[in-house]
Amino acid sequence: SGCWAFTTAQVIGDSTAIATGKRNSVSPYHLLSCDNLDSECSTGNMATAYAWINVQDKGVLTASDFPEGSSCDVAKSPDTTGVKIEGYCEIAPLEGVSTSVNLMTALQQQTVAVGLNVKPLQLYGGGIVRLEDCPPASDDPLLAINHAAVLVGWGYDVPSKQPYWIMKNSYDDDWGEDGYAKLSMEIGEGGYGTCGLYTEQNYPLTDGKSCALGSSKKWSVKRGQDVYLEPDDVLVLPNGKGLISPFKFSLFGFDLTEILQIASMFCFSLCFVLVLVELYFCLFPELEHGGEDGEDDS
Repeated sequence: SGCWAFTTAQVIGDSTAIATGKRNSVSPYHLLSCDNLDSECSTGNMATAYAWINVQDKGVLTASDFPEGSSCDVAKSPDTTGVKIEGYCEIAPLEGVSTSVNLMTALQQQTVAVGLNVKPLQLYGGGIVRLEDCPPASDDPLLAINHAAVLVGWGYDVPSKQPYWIMKNSYDDDWGEDGYAKLSMEIGEGGYGTCGLYTEQNYPLTDGKSCALGSSKKWSVKRGQDVYLEPDDVLVLPNGKGLISPFKFSLFGFDLTEILQIASMFCFSLCFVLVLVELYFCLFPELEHGGEDGEDDS
């Protein structure tokens, strides 16, 4: 389950190659060994990998500087180099034709990392994979995908009149069509697409790039030892434990989160004071009646 690291390394290397004409081979092993926001070979995610890379002084190291089995201390050496990113772009998932069009728009700029259900593709040997042969792994978006790969382009099969995506896998050249697969552009029920590939799509920003039309930019910042995803101010938990989203409330397009938080604190403070008052009079009941008990006016 280290596909997330190989996919992240691939799209970052692709992005720099497209921008500069020179390929920097990025080390997936730097991510597998040192990225504490993900879980090494026990699964991870491209988005959290981008978040980790974004706050590293050198970004992610090159393959020559961090081969398999290297120590994370290598990054401290002045002789090592890395590839930095300025955040990443996210395509809104499961929105039918909109997701497909935005994905194609992004691919005109650079390769895109996607999540998919790879189980039906284990014995894939070539040809166009159709939706009926490779559905999502589940109707639950959180369980629909179990693998990460890279979309590098698209094509059109004239005899079948079927457009398809070209996917580069991390299974080496003896898998599929020299390491690639053709996945139909079908959308299907729920908008998951063939093998669930419309469930997650993102790509890194390098060399001054901006997000393509239809994609939204995200980036990370470090506050103390914690990493937050912006612009949503989401705390990224270490070791692949997920994200903590802040509370937000809006009404008729107006963000009332701060007002609601202030009101909540006021109510809490008022309740706390009332509890203290009640506790005081429980301890000293004679004070509640102003000392009237025991007085006789007759």
